[in-house]
Amino acid sequence: MPYSNYKSILPPIEIYHSPAVNIAKHQEISSRGVIFQSDDAIEIGTILSISLKQVSMTGSVDFIAKVLQCQQVSGKDSFEIHANFYGMNHAKEEEVLEFIGSNH
Repeated sequence: MPYSNYKSILPPIEIYHSPAVNIAKHQEISSRGVIFQSDDAIEIGTILSISLKQVSMTGSVDFIAKVLQCQQVSGKDSFEIHANFYGMNHAKEEEVLEFIGSNH
């Protein structure tokens, strides 16, 4: 199986996202990121504030990501979003990826 730089966000993880505000436009973009489903298309280049939660957890894992791909899911009214980590250090990326990985 080929290595993927993206981790899929699936239940039981809940994802909340909104356009990020007051974020510098020229920050380092990682080669790693997340894939998630959205009811709405998100414009490529949009910088998102993302929060991951699960029922058994108090608080959330929060991070910033930049949308690099948005495509409609075949036969569904949803979109698959590929968003790369944006302006984050390696340790924070690992924290997010470990959280996603520990719930699958």
